[in-house]
Amino acid sequence: MVKKIIFISTLFLSCEYVFSQVGINTTSPEATLEVKAKTTDGSKPEGLIAPRLTGNQISSADNQFGTNQIGAIIYATAPVAVATPKTKNITDAGYYYFDGLIWNKMSYNANVLLSVNQTNPTYTGNETIILDNNTGIHNIQLPAPNTMIGKILYYRNNSTVSGVAGTATFVVNVPINNTTCQPNRGMTLYSDGTKWYVVSGV
Repeated sequence: MVKKIIFISTLFLSCEYVFSQVGINTTSPEATLEVKAKTTDGSKPEGLIAPRLTGNQISSADNQFGTNQIGAIIYATAPVAVATPKTKNITDAGYYYFDGLIWNKMSYNANVLLSVNQTNPTYTGNETIILDNNTGIHNIQLPAPNTMIGKILYYRNNSTVSGVAGTATFVVNVPINNTTCQPNRGMTLYSDGTKWYVVSGV
């Protein structure tokens, strides 16, 4: 009996060591989890597939998601019919990640180029806005936060002409009134539905 207990204990300890890193199609994983392609000739559909659920199915698990699930990734196959605070961003199919409070879509739309006369563009979702060839100070009107819930705007100020630098100034929607984006700099903004937040840059 003693020998059996020692053997079982040794087995569990060995398993814990062996599975501290997991590899699929590799015997020497180089991270917590590493998945290597099994084929490279196009004969198999290689890739990772996250759990696929409808928006309603994701919503039904609201109580299961909190701070311990930050970073979880799901593929929504359909939008949620009746939005909850956590699922209000699930408006169409796509990959979503959970930030501890809400599901956010993992996507970006095409770039929008602003010229000196275009300081109030039409925003349709997550956007990259490039201010190009502008001189002087130009005010950029941000959309109302409640129309861009969970959306991200990235501004890149490339406005330098003949040695004269342009400065982009955001003049609406607290808390970033009069926040400026200096030449050759970028700034990322996030809307929680009430305010725009500067999450990087400045």
